[in-house]
Amino acid sequence: MANFSQHHVKGLQIRLPTLPQSEPPKNEALRALLLTKTLPPVEDVLLLLSDSAKSIESDREHDALVYAITARLAINVYADALDTLLREASEAETEAEWWANVERSRANVAWYLLQTLPKRIYDAALAVLHVARTQNVTVTSLLSSQSFRLRNLLATSLFPHLDRQHTLSALSLKSPSAILAAARASSPPDIPGIITSFLTKVSKAIRAAYNLLALPFELVQQECYYKRRHLQRIRNERAYTLGYLAQQRNRLEYAINNSESPQELSNFLVIVIESVSGDQRRAEGLPPSSLLNDLVKSLPIHKHGHASMLRSSSLLRPSVLTRTWPKVILLPPLLFFASRTIYNRRNSLHEIAQEIKETTEGFVNGWVIDPVNDILKTVRAGGEGDEGIIVRKEGVKADLDSLERMAVSLAEDKLGYTPAQVEVLKSKISVGDLTPVLEIYERDIRNPIKSALFGTLVRSLFVQVQKTKVDVDQALTGIDKLIKSQELTFAFVGVAPALAVVYVFGGYLGRFFTGSVLRLTGSTGDARYGGRRKREAVWLLVRRIERLLMSQHSEGSLGSTPIPSLTHGLLLLSLSQLREYAYSHLPARSGFLRDKDSDGPVDTFEHNETKNANSRTSQNDGMAIAIEEMDLFNDNGPDLREGFLEDIASLENPSLSKEEKLKVLERMWRCWGSALGWHSLGQ
Repeated sequence: MANFSQHHVKGLQIRLPTLPQSEPPKNEALRALLLTKTLPPVEDVLLLLSDSAKSIESDREHDALVYAITARLAINVYADALDTLLREASEAETEAEWWANVERSRANVAWYLLQTLPKRIYDAALAVLHVARTQNVTVTSLLSSQSFRLRNLLATSLFPHLDRQHTLSALSLKSPSAILAAARASSPPDIPGIITSFLTKVSKAIRAAYNLLALPFELVQQECYYKRRHLQRIRNERAYTLGYLAQQRNRLEYAINNSESPQELSNFLVIVIESVSGDQRRAEGLPPSSLLNDLVKSLPIHKHGHASMLRSSSLLRPSVLTRTWPKVILLPPLLFFASRTIYNRRNSLHEIAQEIKETTEGFVNGWVIDPVNDILKTVRAGGEGDEGIIVRKEGVKADLDSLERMAVSLAEDKLGYTPAQVEVLKSKISVGDLTPVLEIYERDIRNPIKSALFGTLVRSLFVQVQKTKVDVDQALTGIDKLIKSQELTFAFVGVAPALAVVYVFGGYLGRFFTGSVLRLTGSTGDARYGGRRKREAVWLLVRRIERLLMSQHSEGSLGSTPIPSLTHGLLLLSLSQLREYAYSHLPARSGFLRDKDSDGPVDTFEHNETKNANSRTSQNDGMAIAIEEMDLFNDNGPDLREGFLEDIASLENPSLSKEEKLKVLERMWRCWGSALGWHSLGQ
């Protein structure tokens, strides 16, 4: 938070009063105090200034030194006021986000109700005891009464926000008996029939019971909503004051540069006091030292009042003990019962584990490793070899030779073929032509019985059967060749489902174990620039800044309308978070000049005086500026942090209009969107 105020007041320069060379130095104590790196407490400095005014004769140098020290004190107190308001606004926003996270989920609401249930019961018991003691009645008689006051007391004790919120529906204060009685009291049914009337009453009773059971969760959700809205109002109030004071920087700079008119500094301090404490002051006749003393006293009062308001209104999240007691109490018994159940069923669990192991091994070996080995063998073989998959080449040749012998024998016996005719017949059989055998079969079929008993009908039939077998072998050979040509494809198709199962299951296990390790180590996955969660939070902040700048577009011209104080304060709140992110997670070059935006505290006067001293010792101011610029750009590679901080400083500048700041945002999206992964986060 302090980086914002340091950067905001860094450019304010306090000029050291010049002393004539002929005059010996005076007011050495004041001059030494002005040149110190860190000023003592404001009260001590003001006391020292008061003592010096009494002991040292006032002259021009003394007055200039006193004014310079007072102006430096004003800058420091102004920065402290900005830091205080920024810290309070940030705290209110953080707590509001916590309540919003509880409010948006029914599970979170139920868990919050369980966490705070003992305290609610304790507060209700104290309230009942207090009323019983006040009315001088027993607790039993008080609880047995059905008065509206008692119900209201219990409701406001269990849910304190009801005492401040007057928009609760009447259902919230009804007793359970009243709700059930209202459910039983139903109007005569419009549709005749006892069944319809009964179903209507049952439906109303169920609805009333559901409303009764859901009522505590609804009230808790209303409580979270009420606290969130209250914190948002506080954040807006602090942001408005922060933006208003930040816009007064030019007034402070004008007052510092006009030492002849201390009234300007008094007017500025009055503005700061009124903004912090809310008290109306008049600057006429009051010296800046007196107003500084009042401002220093009002800041602790303001901080204490802010903290007291948050505590008294119960706007802060519950304590760590309240949030963790359910886990502390419920976790040991659950672990005990779980361990005892596991021990009692250790045999069955061992069997289940053994079956899982065997199933996994069988799946991996039979469906993954072996098919992959077959694929590798197929790739190494390259489709070579004549070994068939369905039929063998030798079997096909044997069937064809048998068909040839049967046909030739039949032709020689029946037709009396010569050797030359037999050779012609063999050539025809090799191409599937059995015309002579079919002619014999056609003649025999004319007298089937005679041919079957005394002829060659049976032999011709067996020849045709053998021919069919050869045709089947040849068809299977074709299929075998097709399979052989696509063997690698079929192998991949066979192993693909198993590989898909392994990929999905392995990816799930990898994400599960990776997430567990990241949760244990507190990491966020991709550690680049703070991890994905940090970069996503920055992306949301930049988007919020753009929405804030565009929210006032309808009120006037974008370039001419000044930014309201509330919008400017909310911008500073978001920009302070961006600045913290830049210092924490963005890399910086070691050779880059660090006086521009330093991680440590920067004293405004020391910074400016060092620059002035360097300028005075240089023989040529122009050469000094050139050397400084060369130092800025001689380092290798881009400085992501410095560029990011420069854009943040431009957005923090109150003198820039909304149009100019929107152009800065466009540059940030263009320059840092890819580096920080905003484009992928947006998708």
